[in-house]
Amino acid sequence: MADAVNAIKSNILDKIDKDMFEKLAILARDLIWKRTKDGYGVNDDTADLPVKKKLKELSAAYKKKRKGMTLGEFGTTNKSNLTLTGQMLNAITHKTFSDGLLLTIKASARKDGGPNNQELAGYVSEKGRPFFALTDKEQKQIVKEFQRLVRELIV
Repeated sequence: MADAVNAIKSNILDKIDKDMFEKLAILARDLIWKRTKDGYGVNDDTADLPVKKKLKELSAAYKKKRKGMTLGEFGTTNKSNLTLTGQMLNAITHKTFSDGLLLTIKASARKDGGPNNQELAGYVSEKGRPFFALTDKEQKQIVKEFQRLVRELIV
């Protein structure tokens, strides 16, 4: 019986590959992108798992400045959702490996000539708008998707 169980485990582990992690990476990226676009980041308490938190309000002066700017698809004058142009969130990318995944923000140049997207992400986090993490709930959602994908391998 133990040999049969070990054979099944080995068969399943052999099928957990980059393709499966690719699906999970896309889900993780999309969760961060959607939450941030909706105006939510994460708390900056690194002692616990990140918790969804409304992004810090824009200052009155910055709202006024934004009125004369060309905004991205989801950018608005008054809403804090880190989508002034959309370039930073669109720069979220991923790498997959045979045993996991890594989300990053490309250090790609911005059209306005300012700091690159990776630098800008660090800047907004330092200024009270951290967003580039998965909340506890989002992590559980990814685990559930992983479990669903593994169950498909068994059937």
